[in-house]
Amino acid sequence: MAHRGDARHFPENSLPALARAMEVGIRHVECDIQINASGSPVMLHDADLQRTHGKKLTVFEHTDGQSPALLLLPEVLELADRHPEVTLYLEVKHDSIDHWGEDFVLEKTLPFLGKRQRHVVFARSMSFLEKIRHAGMPRVGVILREWSEDIRQRVTQFGPDFLVIDFCLVPEGEDLWPGPWQWAVYEIGDTAGTLAWGKRGADFAVSFDCVALFREQQAPSRD
Repeated sequence: MAHRGDARHFPENSLPALARAMEVGIRHVECDIQINASGSPVMLHDADLQRTHGKKLTVFEHTDGQSPALLLLPEVLELADRHPEVTLYLEVKHDSIDHWGEDFVLEKTLPFLGKRQRHVVFARSMSFLEKIRHAGMPRVGVILREWSEDIRQRVTQFGPDFLVIDFCLVPEGEDLWPGPWQWAVYEIGDTAGTLAWGKRGADFAVSFDCVALFREQQAPSRD
């Protein structure tokens, strides 16, 4: 799964990064959504623009038309429409949910998704994802921030389609919890890691090095 597109060779969550991942044949592409001051869903991982754009500005202060321009969700969906084999995994960032509230974020994102039900919405908040489901998006994924029996019971009750976790949070030697969901594990940087996590129950390796990993997997075996 491409992590913010081909973020190794292009700016993360940018149109070139996402387009590159799709063009080489990667069918699973993750990207991040924040809501800016204009109420527009923009593609940004952090709550501010310092790391990615060198600007001391929060996304909640950024308006449409303001420099630097941020990629908008409709542009990403239009790109994916040209690649019907691609599934987008749209992570709605907790920063925006905490800042604006679940209902406001839902109101600003859902209309663009429309009938594009092949895509998946990721979030930390299960209550937000429940609202997404009720609004008509059938597939959702919970981003886990800890590994505990309490969390396992909560996600089992909720029944997401995907569970997403940083590999560092999984205790050494433990397999991923079995269940009706698929696992996406990040950040995986090499083929050995991909294979190792596959043996522990991962369905997807989420990687900035998605293009290199994809090409390695597509290369003919020398055996």
